[in-house]
Amino acid sequence: MILSNEPIQFHLQHPEVFLVIARTFVFLANAITIVVLANYALQHTDWLGVLAAFSVVLLYFAVHPSAIEVLTIWSPNSFSFALGTLVLLGLLNALRSNKELQKKQVAALGFLAGLLASFQVYLIAWTFGISATIFFYLLFCRSAGWHPLLGAAQIVLYSVQGYIIATLVILQDYPSFLSWLAGLVTHQGLYGSGPEGLTTSQQLATNFEQLWTSNTTLFISSALIVLSLCVLLFLLKRKFSLHTGRYATAIGLVFQIALIFLLVIKHPQSRYLLSIAASLPILLAITLELLREYQSIARYVCPALFSVIFLAFAVNLVSTIRQHEARVSKLQDYEVEAKQFIKNRAESSSHNRDDIKILWTYGSYHDATPYGLATTLQKKSLQRRSDAFARASTT
Repeated sequence: MILSNEPIQFHLQHPEVFLVIARTFVFLANAITIVVLANYALQHTDWLGVLAAFSVVLLYFAVHPSAIEVLTIWSPNSFSFALGTLVLLGLLNALRSNKELQKKQVAALGFLAGLLASFQVYLIAWTFGISATIFFYLLFCRSAGWHPLLGAAQIVLYSVQGYIIATLVILQDYPSFLSWLAGLVTHQGLYGSGPEGLTTSQQLATNFEQLWTSNTTLFISSALIVLSLCVLLFLLKRKFSLHTGRYATAIGLVFQIALIFLLVIKHPQSRYLLSIAASLPILLAITLELLREYQSIARYVCPALFSVIFLAFAVNLVSTIRQHEARVSKLQDYEVEAKQFIKNRAESSSHNRDDIKILWTYGSYHDATPYGLATTLQKKSLQRRSDAFARASTT
């Protein structure tokens, strides 16, 4: 069945099988990340530590409007948290002890970064973020000569290996992929569909306004966390040697977030900012760890922070549920209209209803009968429904 000689044909005939497998994998990946992140964040079992742990775990789902929705959706953007945050957590855990980095740790971090980039092009920022982190960590540890640069370069090389191994199945299509990627970089417009050139200042301003409008909470949260972290790093500069790993990770992740933003602002889509949201829990974890140096402040900040994050999470949860209910309602309406269309088409063409199929995808409609296209009116009516049908069917 699933392991048949023709797996592609099987899944085309039984798409529900693939969706169950894919959604289960995405959900389990998210669940594992949540558990591991909570276990790491719960460094202290006092009430402040518990509040800090919950704050770190809920942050991703509180700052982005689509974070809860993609928990079970098979999409490249679903892996920013499910795998991306897990990789960054491994990075922080490897460096916070301030011990010498082992070769296998560098190899694992680089390889996983490359594997992550195979899910979504924008996640290549992980490679450069981790590379920058390793560079500054080795620099802060006063490694001799070119060692910091070599460490950073090793991350990139291992990342390339991980990416190639993960994409061997499309190796013959690399020329087309690289051509598309070059067009993406060297052309304006969404997905490089516009004229040549990077972009214009006016277009950048328009793109930023679009991103800001749909992700205000994310931008404000990012700015506050980065600002708070910078203040703490400055205040604790006398204890720099005790927090070398945290300093390096913080700098690397701020660089990573800035790089993601520069990549996304050229092709603005809210869902691409999930990669920024997935980086914030690690920055918040570092911030709260450093804040414990000031217990008198932490006893007030932690409860207030948890209250704000929990409230934002609750708002997102309610909004996600309502949006899902609206999509289901539209899908039900579409199904009724589709059945009526098939019935009318069968009667007008004198053909069996079972011979008429409707193929749909995002924003498009096609009459698959061999006897001609539907009327303009029917096509327009179903066109309005098809996008809702496609989105709802993936949730």
